[in-house]
Amino acid sequence: MSNVLLADSGSSKTDWVLVAEGVVVSRFQSAGLNPYFLSPDRITEEIRKSLPGGFDTAIPDEVFFYGSGCTAPERLGEVRGAIRAVFPYTEVWVDSDLLGAARALFGLETGLVGILGTGSNVCLYDGNQITAGIRSLGFLFGDWGSGAVIGKELVTCYLRKEMPEPLLMAFEKWHGQSFEQILERSYRNERPSRYLASFVPFLSQHKDDQWVSTLLKDSFDDFFRYMVYDLPQPKFYPFGAIGSVAFYFQDFLCESALKAGFDSIRVLAAPIDGLISFHGNQGTIT
Repeated sequence: MSNVLLADSGSSKTDWVLVAEGVVVSRFQSAGLNPYFLSPDRITEEIRKSLPGGFDTAIPDEVFFYGSGCTAPERLGEVRGAIRAVFPYTEVWVDSDLLGAARALFGLETGLVGILGTGSNVCLYDGNQITAGIRSLGFLFGDWGSGAVIGKELVTCYLRKEMPEPLLMAFEKWHGQSFEQILERSYRNERPSRYLASFVPFLSQHKDDQWVSTLLKDSFDDFFRYMVYDLPQPKFYPFGAIGSVAFYFQDFLCESALKAGFDSIRVLAAPIDGLISFHGNQGTIT
């Protein structure tokens, strides 16, 4: 029987699950392992320090790694090499986080897949592979509906005092940072997208506030306008979304989806359990 290590890596964190002889025996997390942000040596280091005590790296027969930033062939090779440095006796497969999300959401069915976490992305999936996507521009030039972009909009309105006074005071008390600290951490942070996304939980505590609901609705409307409708004939596909932003704000996301012409959507907080089911059904995990 096959022992399989599955990984889903976003910009902020990576979920790992070891399935031995069909049974989940270990779950752990590491930092996000995007090869655009981390060197191969750093990826190897992050994996090693995240392994649970006593973890035998010879146990997995295969590693299936789905990660953000894992689309270009050279990046795939970098990540594969970094993982093999930790698991030298293991067959390693590296694919994009979009393919992982598609498999978790739709299995062998067709669908339009959205990721809305720290970053955002979309693609069309035919039940086997991704057939169409868009060029990811990151939070500076795209990533509408993502935690980083929503967080950036929230912080911008706060710094410019363009939000209601009671909400501004509540936000100021919640984050406890000075004007200078926010600027410093936004511009000099190793991962500014993750820092900006860290402000989004405040919005989940104030979803009933009209200003907050407008910000969220506008963000998800932009996601459909600029990303989903950049795909060919998107309305011919069922829509599914995955990620913390999609999950915790799914009421607003569903409202924008209906406005964009989608009757219903599937939403998952994270792909990892769906990937366990997918690989189990495919016979990878037996």
